[in-house]
Amino acid sequence: MRGCLLQCQARVVSEDGAVGITLADGRELLTGLDDVNAALSHMTRRPVRLVRTPLQVAEIERYWPDIDGLALRDMVTSGAIGQGAPSGTFFDYAPLHLLTTATLAHLRTLYPQGQVDAQRFRPNLVIAVPEEVRGFAENSWVGHTLQIGGDVRLRISNPVPRCVVPTLPQGELAADIGILRAVAQHNRPPVPALDGQRLPCLGVYVSVERDGVICQGDAVRIADAN
Repeated sequence: MRGCLLQCQARVVSEDGAVGITLADGRELLTGLDDVNAALSHMTRRPVRLVRTPLQVAEIERYWPDIDGLALRDMVTSGAIGQGAPSGTFFDYAPLHLLTTATLAHLRTLYPQGQVDAQRFRPNLVIAVPEEVRGFAENSWVGHTLQIGGDVRLRISNPVPRCVVPTLPQGELAADIGILRAVAQHNRPPVPALDGQRLPCLGVYVSVERDGVICQGDAVRIADAN
């Protein structure tokens, strides 16, 4: 049942934080009214329950397929969520993750037979860059601060190492292990948080230096550029 949660959708439906969940079979549930825990446990074939904050140090499981370039191959790892994540949260290393349109376009060129879509990589933000920008653009942003609109400032901390998740079926996207092979072959930047190891990466992790409201179409610039 690996990846079954990627076939679900969730949305906040009220000001008190109630969440509507659409399961892979189309069934709709509402937290607080329906037995969500039983439904999710049945779907994942293990006992699970929704909580607002971790009851202990949160852990995440990752499956690493047998692909050249991965630090680990054909195995499942489990451990505490990355050191960059704020305590008491479920974030996988960092609060935010972003991709650029240049990176998506470049990967489509390198792997034209695949369904390269932002949805596979599950970013919080997709930054549109000028068409003349080529390659994995956000790699060069690591260590810099982005200003979005008039208020928001985001610090780029690390490239995002990739495991099996982008290869799994999501929505209308089919399973495609070739996505990860293409990333492993063409984009292995150094990851500062892992002592500069060169791993298959796509996108960057982001922390919030100054929060605010982001709207579609807001200008984005590197705020600490000379």
